Amino acid sequence: MFKKIRFRYIFILYAIILSACVFNIYPTHDDFYYSAPHKVENLLKNILPTQVFWRPLEIIYSHALNFMPSLFPDLNRIILLAGHLFLCAALFSALKKFTKKSTSVFIGVSFFCLSPGIVGTVSESDFINQILAMSSGIISLMCFFRASQMHDLKYYILWFMLAFLSVLFKENGIAWFVAPVMIYIVYCCSVNGMKFLTAVQQNMLFIIIGFVGMALYFAVRFSLTGGAAFNIGHAVISTKADRYVINFSVLNILKNYCTMLGGAVTSIDPLAFFLKPRNFPLLIATAVISIIFLCYVLSLVIKIFRSNKKLFYILAWLLLCMLFIRFMKWFSVLLSFWE
Repeated sequence: MFKKIRFRYIFILYAIILSACVFNIYPTHDDFYYSAPHKVENLLKNILPTQVFWRPLEIIYSHALNFMPSLFPDLNRIILLAGHLFLCAALFSALKKFTKKSTSVFIGVSFFCLSPGIVGTVSESDFINQILAMSSGIISLMCFFRASQMHDLKYYILWFMLAFLSVLFKENGIAWFVAPVMIYIVYCCSVNGMKFLTAVQQNMLFIIIGFVGMALYFAVRFSLTGGAAFNIGHAVISTKADRYVINFSVLNILKNYCTMLGGAVTSIDPLAFFLKPRNFPLLIATAVISIIFLCYVLSLVIKIFRSNKKLFYILAWLLLCMLFIRFMKWFSVLLSFWE
């Protein structure tokens, strides 16, 4: 009981500190794009997918905010805070299903809260699309878990609908058509003690349904484009304004994955690495710490592979799930449309 109360109070204290910080950050640059009040003359025409990014719910939000401009940016901040705190609570609850060690769960949630990507998301009012896409996706994950455990059709329907809602907030939400199934397979193996291949076979139907959902999203998007067209060049895809450029090469894809993994598993300071003049002492110190950490992780992976093949396959499946989510974000932009 003491631990539960302690974690609860820490969560409340974190919410208070985060609120004090976020409400003192003022909008800048992209914050005045679709997340700010905008009067849309022809709403129906503007929510059609005729640009590189299709985020109709964000455009609707911007149009609605135009009737109450005084709510900007405080309403954005409230949505960001509520969504972020919900994700923290949902992650804590999910991790508790995998382990009964409260301290480990608390450390995992703390890592999520303080990671640069999450802090950046909460600090900019333009990221309400991201926080709403993530929140919808997490709820879809919960619905899929409930559906699989209770064999209740309405929760399967909710999973599918919420995944579709997530991708309408932001393109990377498309991963939630399949990611919940992949995560549930890990749950079946680690908590229920099911064999890995058996868990995959039992959930293969839902993986197929998830890919059907992805195909349905693109079918809807194609059908709404009207006369819009898309063009896939030999190496580069870009808009007319060249604001967004996607390198369609294998080397660039591998580079993006390496950058993603490097940022996730190392503590190398990105500012010291990219900005000039470079802070070499800080860069060297963080690089050394990262190398020591990676060597330790590699030794654990080798030990797990030798002693516990099942756990090794579960970790490999989680890595595949992460790469799949990243690939679907890239792929959804790749098949975007413009006039």
